[in-house]
Amino acid sequence: MENNAEPDLNSVTRLPPADVSTGDDELDSARIEARQYLEFYTWVSAIKGEYLGYGAEGMIYIFLFEIETNRADVNPWTWVIVGDVPPRICQPTMERPHLKRWMGILVPLKSGLRPRATENP
Repeated sequence: MENNAEPDLNSVTRLPPADVSTGDDELDSARIEARQYLEFYTWVSAIKGEYLGYGAEGMIYIFLFEIETNRADVNPWTWVIVGDVPPRICQPTMERPHLKRWMGILVPLKSGLRPRATENP
């Protein structure tokens, strides 16, 4: 996938401006955590848009951000995962093995199960 590939915005929910509450305290807290994590990186000049991709109350939230960046090698669409997992940025150009790993975590969470602990090779 090229660096300016755009995601399917029909699969996410657009969030109100950052200074407006969504009405859900846990979602608002997760959103603040995701924004702070993303804004830590110097390649993020500004956040232009925010979307909720997935939320499992109190467990995990996946946000899609449209950003302005000063680097040509950074996709302006960036996923941020926060919650009961360490915060993580996922660029749309992720290689397939990384996507499989995340799906192994997310699918059990979506069905209400905890993912199995795996040993590192």
